[in-house]
Amino acid sequence: MRLLVLSLGAVLACGAALAQTPDKGPTETLWGVGELGIDCYTLPCPQTGIFPVAPDGTRGMPVVWADDVALPPLRGPETEMETLRAAYGTGACLLVEGHFDGPVFAVARITGTC
Repeated sequence: MRLLVLSLGAVLACGAALAQTPDKGPTETLWGVGELGIDCYTLPCPQTGIFPVAPDGTRGMPVVWADDVALPPLRGPETEMETLRAAYGTGACLLVEGHFDGPVFAVARITGTC
């Protein structure tokens, strides 16, 4: 019985500590937004989209958004979103720090070109 009470007390103490830990939010990831650089042998072949980029600049897989016409819903600084909308579909590729929050691409900032 004593062991059960001690165990329960430890669990409650840990739970209280976790409840007080501040949420740091989602981790920003580096993404390429724009020209995918994919050579296809069959159609349909997406040319524009969003894909992960490694810290060394290597293009990653999988492509998480592929649409030659429109970006997914965006959230972030208005100037950054305007820049992405203007460049998307033009053959440009921008490096963007951000994350996906469900279907919404949350833009933190544009860091350069791919």
